[in-house]
Amino acid sequence: MDPDASDAASSSIGCLQPGQAGRFGQADQTLATNHLGCLTTGDCIAASEGLDAVWACALRYLAYRERSNGEMRQILGGKGFAEHLVSQVVDSLVSSDLINDARFCRLYLQGKLRGGWGLPRVIRKLADLGIDVQEYSELLAEYADEEMELQRAQMALAKCQSHAKDRYAAGYRFLAARGFAPAIAHQALRQALRQAL
Repeated sequence: MDPDASDAASSSIGCLQPGQAGRFGQADQTLATNHLGCLTTGDCIAASEGLDAVWACALRYLAYRERSNGEMRQILGGKGFAEHLVSQVVDSLVSSDLINDARFCRLYLQGKLRGGWGLPRVIRKLADLGIDVQEYSELLAEYADEEMELQRAQMALAKCQSHAKDRYAAGYRFLAARGFAPAIAHQALRQALRQAL
């Protein structure tokens, strides 16, 4: 599943319902039943439910996919947990390397670029997920080569099945929506049209 699709799915993951087995097996079920009570997707956690509830919910989200430090703080804070409990759990997850922003950044970047996104869009999304893109500028520079970005745009354009009268405009909109820079989009389109003639 596309990591970005988890943004929509993550809000529906919630934590466990009593009697539900999770990815961590029986321990999930016991923790959910003994400490969390009946949890719903909408209001997964009340702030007073304690450290075990924060851990259970954090592990639930990490079982689904990698998370950044900032993203996990946003998720847990949005579930109504007390800020000091969120900080304690996230700091523990970082120190035990279950949350690693450098690893998350690399995996997210590779996955999205492979999926046909342009580098500018990936960088914007990383910033939205709490990644300090300045801190990982060396990693981002590895993928910032204009020729590589042009190749990714051409591969993405090959997937565009437009029957529009103005194929150039349709292709440009397609590439712009995927986050490619205007200059790269125009260059990829010119080359694709030349090849089509």
